Amino acid sequence: MRLSDGRLLGYAEYGDPRGAPVLALHGLPGSRFQRHPDESIAARLGARLIVFERPGFGLSGRAPRASLLERAKDAAALADALGLARFRLLAISGGAPVGCACALALGDRIERLALVCGVGPPADRRVLARSDVRAMFAADLRAAFAQGVGGFIDDLVLSARPWGFEPRSIRATTDIWQGEADPIVPPAAARALAAIPGSRLRLFADEGHYFVFERWEEILASLLR
Repeated sequence: MRLSDGRLLGYAEYGDPRGAPVLALHGLPGSRFQRHPDESIAARLGARLIVFERPGFGLSGRAPRASLLERAKDAAALADALGLARFRLLAISGGAPVGCACALALGDRIERLALVCGVGPPADRRVLARSDVRAMFAADLRAAFAQGVGGFIDDLVLSARPWGFEPRSIRATTDIWQGEADPIVPPAAARALAAIPGSRLRLFADEGHYFVFERWEEILASLLR
């Protein structure tokens, strides 16, 4: 779709087209192709999974000077275009900062928020050995860097500098999922996000960064409650 400032925004839909809408924010890097390779899981749970690309990834035009809260406007514009009054948010790994911004900026439109971290050896070796997961990531990364590395750099900068808001300002019902064996995103980051009022922190002792693919059905089912 084309945004009001002229930029393109890329997205893809999976699962049940008539199901409960779940707006998903891919990791860093990522694209509209980042999802569980078994699409029947979302369909069976009645989830309409909508994965949209942040600026500079896939088909989405770059916006290097935007803040996290300004990027939440892209999510709002997509939701408006699709006629979604309310929806769930699923933010994975590097998508969590924008997911938090969306939850804050969109307020009551967010029915529930799931923040999921996790990636890397040794704990992720089991997941990354799966041919279906490797094939998904191959397509995902090709799309992610279709415009070069600019979008990746922009996302890193936005995540590393002050966000412009505090997690405690978020009012959405939030579940935080974290592998304690994650060598990329430390459990301390999940504990910091647990400052969101009323949030539930779920820690998994032997899970790494990609445990989302082994707990996909559990995470989606919880988000759709």
